[in-house]
Amino acid sequence: MIVVSVQMGILLDLQVLKELVRRPVALGIGFICQYFIMPMIGFVISKVFRYPTLYGFGLFVVGCCPGGTASNQLTVIFNGDLALSALMTFTSTIASFFMMPLWFYTLGNYAYLRQLKIRIPFWDLIQSLATIVGPLLLGLIVAYCIPKVKCYVTLMVKPVFFLLFFYFFGFGTYVNFYLFTYIDWRMALTAPLLPWLGYLMAGILAYLFRQDWIRIKTIAIETGMHIDHS
Repeated sequence: MIVVSVQMGILLDLQVLKELVRRPVALGIGFICQYFIMPMIGFVISKVFRYPTLYGFGLFVVGCCPGGTASNQLTVIFNGDLALSALMTFTSTIASFFMMPLWFYTLGNYAYLRQLKIRIPFWDLIQSLATIVGPLLLGLIVAYCIPKVKCYVTLMVKPVFFLLFFYFFGFGTYVNFYLFTYIDWRMALTAPLLPWLGYLMAGILAYLFRQDWIRIKTIAIETGMHIDHS
């Protein structure tokens, strides 16, 4: 996955990153979607469909998680804005140090477990942040020192990401297949509403804020795609 992140760093455009930071409307939309809309979607689904407490809390936790490199790969596959995707992943991981405990010890504590005893994986979040930022910076340096490499990476990155995404999806399903024995039909039919409603509502919000189609796709993918951390 580090190699994948280096490739993404090579493809990044510093001017685009600067523009996104200078006019952070898209980043703000993404933050609202990831840390306000998604947790509430998870909460509502678990309550409307009467999940058992631990399962409901699990779905709520997934809704509170930041995005990861899988969303960056999907962004490339679907011709999204890679700079926005990478920046959203970075900012959401930073924000998770504050937003995850905030949700867990307020609504999570009240709605699921009155005496919530849970360890926030701060070290895992730091490692995740390092694996995102380090390779991206390395990719930017490589692209600056060897400009021609960007052309080659551009040609190969989409097929490589496509294969890697489905490989990890298939491998992850196989390794965790035993977990399906714990899932009843109600959860199997309703849990997928979390990412799909996330995609939909993020897309609608981005559209209302007059974002272009490429950014709408990117914000939707970053909002709904929580495979890495959940």
